[in-house]
Amino acid sequence: NEDSIPDVVACGTGMTLGFGSKYQTAEMWYLVYNFSTDRSAYPSQGTSNLMPKTINLDWAFIIGVVLSLTAIVFTFDSISGEKERGTLALVMSNSVSRSTVLLGKALGAWITLMIPLILTILMNLVIVSLIGAEQYLYLQSGDWYRIFIAIFISIVYGSIFLMLGFFVSSLTSRSATSIFTLLLIWVVTVVLLPSA
Repeated sequence: NEDSIPDVVACGTGMTLGFGSKYQTAEMWYLVYNFSTDRSAYPSQGTSNLMPKTINLDWAFIIGVVLSLTAIVFTFDSISGEKERGTLALVMSNSVSRSTVLLGKALGAWITLMIPLILTILMNLVIVSLIGAEQYLYLQSGDWYRIFIAIFISIVYGSIFLMLGFFVSSLTSRSATSIFTLLLIWVVTVVLLPSA
């Protein structure tokens, strides 16, 4: 349908460019449609910005909910699951100390959880820096300081839930009991208390 083809490209400065125009612009742009027929047939089109829509990432949600739940999922059966399967008694029968076993499990879970978190935060910072430089918005030194404090707090927050998962898993003898207890604690601390 020809109504789906835009007539001009309008820039943020108010300048409009026809498709035969040789002008270039670095401003925000959007497509302008000349609806000669019924506009209600095309409710999603109009003079709004039709640049690709991006999803706004809510890092507070990702770290507060997703990171803590992932930490619980990684650790709920780390010890109780081995008790159920009988592999913990086999490991302890060797000359390996309990602290070594716990440290190895904790370090493996921590690395598995924190490396993707830190890499995605750093990738987001690079993207924000590049887009900000393009739009003449630069991060100041105080902004970087707050960003690194937020990263440190995120690492501590994830580590707390990892240690909580190991603690509950060591107290229970069945992984089903462990996951139920951890999910109950998670729902109360992450979902109910902040909303209350």
